[in-house]
Amino acid sequence: KEFISAATELRPDCGVNRQLIELLSVRAPSAEKKLNLLKDIAAEHDLDWDPATAETEFLKKHEDLLVSIILQ
Repeated sequence: KEFISAATELRPDCGVNRQLIELLSVRAPSAEKKLNLLKDIAAEHDLDWDPATAETEFLKKHEDLLVSIILQ
């Protein structure tokens, strides 16, 4: 019962692998993780892709994104 409670609440040292917690998480991955994944995909498929544009978009604050959407 204690293990299930700890795993459900994802408390530190709950006995659930940290990577499993991340993979099952409903939170969006960080901008850094997204960029790294896109870079890996581009490299794996030999794509000539400049991540600068994506990096600029990913690193924008939420307020900046809302203003961009409203102005479009």
